[in-house]
Amino acid sequence: MTLFDAHHTLTDLMLMIDIDMPITLEVTTKLNDLGEFVSDGGPDIRDKMLELGAYAIVIRSWYACCSSGVTNVPSPAVGAALCRDAVLKALYSLTAGHPEIIDATGWEIIAQALDKTCSEPTHILVLKLCRNIFIKSEANREHFTWILPLLEPLVSIIFQEKPSVQLLKEWCAAIKALILSDDPRVPYNRAPERKRFIARTKVLPIVAAHLHQPEYENDEGALNAMIIFLGSMAISDDMCIQIENGNVLPAIQSILRNHFHNKTLIRNAVSLLRYLSINDYVREKCSGYALMKWVVALIDYYKKETDMVDVGLNCCAFMTLQNACQTSQFLSKNGLSMVMTIMTDHSEDVTILKGACFTLRNVCENSDKETRDKMIEVGFPALLIQIAMNVEELKEFYVMPVLRQLGITGIDNDGNPTSPSDAPEDAGTMAITATISDDIDGGPEVEGP
Repeated sequence: MTLFDAHHTLTDLMLMIDIDMPITLEVTTKLNDLGEFVSDGGPDIRDKMLELGAYAIVIRSWYACCSSGVTNVPSPAVGAALCRDAVLKALYSLTAGHPEIIDATGWEIIAQALDKTCSEPTHILVLKLCRNIFIKSEANREHFTWILPLLEPLVSIIFQEKPSVQLLKEWCAAIKALILSDDPRVPYNRAPERKRFIARTKVLPIVAAHLHQPEYENDEGALNAMIIFLGSMAISDDMCIQIENGNVLPAIQSILRNHFHNKTLIRNAVSLLRYLSINDYVREKCSGYALMKWVVALIDYYKKETDMVDVGLNCCAFMTLQNACQTSQFLSKNGLSMVMTIMTDHSEDVTILKGACFTLRNVCENSDKETRDKMIEVGFPALLIQIAMNVEELKEFYVMPVLRQLGITGIDNDGNPTSPSDAPEDAGTMAITATISDDIDGGPEVEGP
């Protein structure tokens, strides 16, 4: 589409709404055309339309044909619903990359479109608009949540019995944009108040239950959107329990079994499993679904892919933490052989080596002398000493705790085992959660359209 087409449409729209009684159907058509021209034209046409006052003209169109005159109440007038959808479509196209343009009237339009009586197409459009104005704007997120406040009606959209796949995807995308934060003091996977508010609505088990419903279990896009949302919310014991109450563990098992070759989806599923395994109760329940088997198989299958290996090993570390059953499953699936291969192939990747060391430490702590003797026999001490010599930052807090479990209490400057050192027995037992990094892969934040 050309700038001429967009400019001509904007001019026609302005002339229509300048008359006393604009024809709603004609205004709706022009709004739809404007939205398409801006979306298809990209940033250059969008910026030019904004310079020409397109946002203000769209707002005037809403006042002329859609406003009920009552705050947060949609207009019952004939044609008003379709015109409102066209306004939302136009605003969606204009706000991509420009969340700052939203004003008080724009918020009012959003509030009316979030009303539970509105149709699903309206809800889809307002969710897309919300995503645009949340991305890269902490001010908009905070205003939406606490000043208006509109978070509860936004969340409640998903409470219907069987939302469509498209609605589910757009809802997850909007919520994901809302719970991010531009404040460097609030890391991605800590729990700001917006996440706590969402958790209080009890939406987490509902979304988790959708993972294994027939309408969605074969749609990898919908599955990935829900997994990303749940992974972003699994940041406390209470939230992990809520997610598990949605029967999420068999759903994760199904994803790992049936979508094994979708790298992004299974990577995110394993990340979710890792976060959930922070909770002792969830970690115990994992044993009943043989999830360790799938995680080990995943690491082995994708052993050349650093991101997959990193996520998988960290998941193993969490699942085996103070858990003899998970450790037994890990060993029965040749987990030690897999870890040795990974540590050899990725001997300079610090992040992967940290996850491997934590896993080995847990295996040593949860197993008997026979297992530790086997680790010595297959050559783990020599491999760990080599890593400690090559990567100094791993020596004290990652490698040495494992070596001590294997009876080696020190390493001299030449890389030889030494007699018991003066280091305290619990050196290196720093909390495993210190290694958590956000690796839920939703791709880059891209404003629509």
